[in-house]
Amino acid sequence: TVESKKLAETLVATTKNTLTFSYHRSDVPNTQEAKSTLFACVRFLVLPEILRSCKRVMVLDIDCMVMKHFDFPKNSIGYFPRDYETRKETKVAAGVLYFDVSAINITQEIRKEIKKIPMKWYDDQIVLDQVLSKVPRESVTCFDQTFMDWDFIKDTTIWTGKGKRKYRNKK
Repeated sequence: TVESKKLAETLVATTKNTLTFSYHRSDVPNTQEAKSTLFACVRFLVLPEILRSCKRVMVLDIDCMVMKHFDFPKNSIGYFPRDYETRKETKVAAGVLYFDVSAINITQEIRKEIKKIPMKWYDDQIVLDQVLSKVPRESVTCFDQTFMDWDFIKDTTIWTGKGKRKYRNKK
């Protein structure tokens, strides 16, 4: 909307930090599941453009909290494979992904495949698994539960609140 663009311009003009905004136009689906899925997927739809500008991007879920400083991976891709999961929709944790500009073709492939999905919950994770499983593991940084966890462990870099835990755990 015009109001949000004006607010973004004001924020950019009044902050000392580098601040950019991206926008995505889309027809909003009719069902709540499809809306929620679209909102979860928009970050992947605009990722190639953001990556072109920023050169490297750490993509996090909105319910993640960065708890301590970290260095970007040395590899061009970083993600959290969940090999112990047997369900195809949970084999990749969509809550933390890293790309540098040399992997822009991978982000474009993710975008292309997300545009094909019916906007059902977890479909973005299925796409991520399908695309990222084709990338040789030696050229990927694999995040694990010492980098991001769901249990709010003290020395973990990123906490993410999932399910009832984010309401019941006092941390």
